[in-house]
Amino acid sequence: MTTFEIEYAHYVALFELYANEYCQKLKTKPEVLGESMQYSLMQGGKRIRPVLALAVANILGVADEDILPFALAIEMIHTHSLVHDDLPALDNDDFRRGKPSNHKKYGEATAILAGDALLNTAYSICLDECYKGEKHIVAAKYLNECAGAFGMLAGQVADMQFENSGKEATEADVLAIYENKTAQTINPYISYQTPGMWSMPYQQPAYPGQMAQYQGNVGTEPFQQQMFNKYPISQFPGMNVPYNY
Repeated sequence: MTTFEIEYAHYVALFELYANEYCQKLKTKPEVLGESMQYSLMQGGKRIRPVLALAVANILGVADEDILPFALAIEMIHTHSLVHDDLPALDNDDFRRGKPSNHKKYGEATAILAGDALLNTAYSICLDECYKGEKHIVAAKYLNECAGAFGMLAGQVADMQFENSGKEATEADVLAIYENKTAQTINPYISYQTPGMWSMPYQQPAYPGQMAQYQGNVGTEPFQQQMFNKYPISQFPGMNVPYNY
């Protein structure tokens, strides 16, 4: 294995342990709600969002425990979007990561509510972090803005409009969709407004510009294409759809 692969696997393992421990405490009544949430959240995938979060935090000397709650929150937001995307009203997909989609296993009503619950639980995690101080408040606010009406959700609506209208999207339209629908749920990890950046060595003037350039590219189609070409989905159990990060 390459150094990259070893480190990637290490960060995935850290996140999976944290997420599993959280899910053990996720007791809902009716139980089917929690089961449905965990079914989609713990299906695996590349986990690129928490991996980026932990990697950036490691580079900057930030403790894992400071970034893991935000990593779990954004992964819950991402999962909620996948659960809703698969519904008949949107993409109408019967399978997700090699398994029946949430609504195929639990029914449409439960899938909708499980997606809602994942989103609200993510917000709850962010609010808990806000008790730790102003920097955590800024991070929580920015993360949720990226996932909201001016970020991920805007990208999803634009994607749906082009798909349903039959209108051909321009290159600018496609980039805007990628930038919102995908990149906005990745960017918080490499932004100056998240915990990973709090100890950034400001004495290195080139660093902010490099991170800004990286932040502007990550999540776009060329970035996803390169990831898919270098690390095929066959390496990640449960993944069966390209660009599904």
